[in-house]
Amino acid sequence: MKSHNLLITLGVCLFAFSALAENAAPVVSGGVGDDERLALEAQENQYNLKLLFTGERGMYLSDVQVTISDKEKNTVVDTLTDGPILLAKLPAGRYTLNASVASFDKTMKLKLGDKLQKLSINFPVKDAPADIREYHRDATAQTPTQNEGVQPVKISESPSVQ
Repeated sequence: MKSHNLLITLGVCLFAFSALAENAAPVVSGGVGDDERLALEAQENQYNLKLLFTGERGMYLSDVQVTISDKEKNTVVDTLTDGPILLAKLPAGRYTLNASVASFDKTMKLKLGDKLQKLSINFPVKDAPADIREYHRDATAQTPTQNEGVQPVKISESPSVQ
């Protein structure tokens, strides 16, 4: 069991390294399966932003296109998630978050500090495999067991400052 957890943690770390090469900020995503979710939760305090993507009835969403821009409109994160959880370490400041899946778009303003901010972003996706595969061929989704510590955020069409 320990070697299995070590392999999961190593995989998450390698993905984080590859994501860092593509983004201006350290980013990691995943959370498909209990082992991967636990590995990410063990690392989350090293980041200041945790996003959890869900559809209707709380099902987990993957393959969410996420773009985060700073106040000067420079893109600091541009990634397609590998699971329902995205962790990012950004300098304190104001950002614009754009997330899209299955032709649904969400935009919001963020104000980040040094402490971890947890946000749950819900999309009106009813049936993840059918809705998402139309737009992303290998989409995955899971039914969550619990969303401890994650505060739901109502996102409107017009951006609002958090």
